[in-house]
Amino acid sequence: MTDSKILVIGWDGATFDIIKPLVDAGRMPTMARLLAEGMHAPLNSTTPAVTPVAWSSFMTGVHPGSHGIFDAFRYDATHRTLRMVHAGMRTAPTIFKILDDRGRPSGALNIPMTWPPDKLTHGFVYTGMFTAGEAQDRVHPPELAAEVLRLTGTPALEPTSHADPSTYLQHILQNIHNQETLTRHMMQSRPWDLLTSVFIDSDRVQHYYWKYLDPSHPEHATLGDAIGQVYVALDAALGRLLAAAPEGTRLCMVSDHGAGPLHTTIFLNKWLMDQGFLVLKQDLHAVLAAGKHHQDPSPLKLLAKRLLPERLAGHIRRFIARGQQVMRDRFLELVDWERTTAISEGVSGGIYLNTAIMDQARRDEVERALIAELPRLVDPRTGERVITAVRRRAELFTGVAAEHAPDLLVACARGYQIIVPNELLRFNERFDGGLFLAHKWSGRHEQFGILVLHGPGVRHASLPQANIPDVAPTLLHLLGEAVPAHMEGRVLLEALEDGQAATIDTASAQATEGRQLSAEEEAAIARQLQDLGYL
Repeated sequence: MTDSKILVIGWDGATFDIIKPLVDAGRMPTMARLLAEGMHAPLNSTTPAVTPVAWSSFMTGVHPGSHGIFDAFRYDATHRTLRMVHAGMRTAPTIFKILDDRGRPSGALNIPMTWPPDKLTHGFVYTGMFTAGEAQDRVHPPELAAEVLRLTGTPALEPTSHADPSTYLQHILQNIHNQETLTRHMMQSRPWDLLTSVFIDSDRVQHYYWKYLDPSHPEHATLGDAIGQVYVALDAALGRLLAAAPEGTRLCMVSDHGAGPLHTTIFLNKWLMDQGFLVLKQDLHAVLAAGKHHQDPSPLKLLAKRLLPERLAGHIRRFIARGQQVMRDRFLELVDWERTTAISEGVSGGIYLNTAIMDQARRDEVERALIAELPRLVDPRTGERVITAVRRRAELFTGVAAEHAPDLLVACARGYQIIVPNELLRFNERFDGGLFLAHKWSGRHEQFGILVLHGPGVRHASLPQANIPDVAPTLLHLLGEAVPAHMEGRVLLEALEDGQAATIDTASAQATEGRQLSAEEEAAIARQLQDLGYL
């Protein structure tokens, strides 16, 4: 199988909850054929089911405790600061690097958490989400940048945000066209054995348009099919890419997580304050007041780029970046660390214990209290409990990087999500100090995404589930390659016709952490997440 090719198409956040009704309605003929002829399964995401965590497990074949990414942020308990995550923080190699070391060409297009890119000798990378906005090294080799701009008219395959939902929907549909154009060009112009292209558009439309699925929504008549339109466009693009692929190419369809409704966010730190676990030096509204002094710096940054010499513009960008880092750390600076035992940080409901003031016995006592009390939290508007589980780090994560995980991880009931502390700085006068808040999104991540395999050697089967670390070893096996011994996922032999046991490579080396980001680069990633609604 060494001469075989695999095309991997990622639909970020895609869910069979949307796909199968559209297939049944005859609106997704390409997916209908794949489901009828190939293998498919709900794909169990990582814990937490967050974009940078899950795509890292997809690329590395290991769980978060072994690759070191647990959130969009990494909390530094020693310095009490937040840092944006990036690919250089991972402690396991990607499938692209593994193949490159074996002399096999591969390509990675728009996959989140690929920046800074692997410097592949035999392949190419165009980095996706969590890339610093103006990064000069978002492509490898460097000459690929001009091709991307020529083919798509934009340096970033991200739909341009817009306040008008009809306009934003058109931007999403245009972005699908751009991604398809780049993918087809790279498929036909570069050598590859494994080509992975992630369409981010399914995630974006679900976050912002889920509310319109409700027939009672006043704009249901005009926007109720927005998600359906995007999936139909993705299906059509997929069909054209399959038609353009070399004969005998296998297909893998994958998503990093699923999607579902979001109607309420929980300010977890407010609960921690109310219960005495978290103490601030000032009133909570001081956080709000601080936010009013940190207005959006993007217009100033854009003006500096256009009008000033690069050296002076660079100084301004670095000044703005330092200000944005201060803003992200503002909540942490307000904490009274001598009286605080627990704090929540990050986008995924992580709780960190203040071990600097607690011995092990006190730490265990605080953990037990949080695990017992949080699941009793009730939304007074509905009478429903909003926290389904609070789990310890040791229950969820093992591996060389598990120390970077939060001490506890909170899981919310359907329709709820933890709000990021520094997100409150952008509420301005609308924030009333409450525990339950609205959010600009109406869709959230769910645990199960999708996995579809199709092509020579793939059985027609419907599996009960697969796990996202299983994808990388399965792809290597289909390429006739040995699976590195450090990979924790398994080859999905039940999906393959030959069922031959995987060959294990005990010599494959692990990756080590890469370079640290500058304040300017971190600010660029933070700005991107803010635009998307994560911050």
